[in-house]
Amino acid sequence: MEQGKPRHEVSIAGRFVGFSIIGTTVIFIIFLEKFGAPHYQPWIKWMLLGALVAGVGIPLLFFRRRVE
Repeated sequence: MEQGKPRHEVSIAGRFVGFSIIGTTVIFIIFLEKFGAPHYQPWIKWMLLGALVAGVGIPLLFFRRRVE
């Protein structure tokens, strides 16, 4: 029987960290829009994109575990 590469998945702590990063950024963006920071309006999409990249990338880099 051939042995392939070992499979990995993100742990529960990693999922929590990822959702925390994305959720905190969304709340921060809501506060920016609510309390009026018009000079940040062009950057909001980039903030959200950065949060998505960090929310996926950080758990994949630091919170992986081997699946048996």
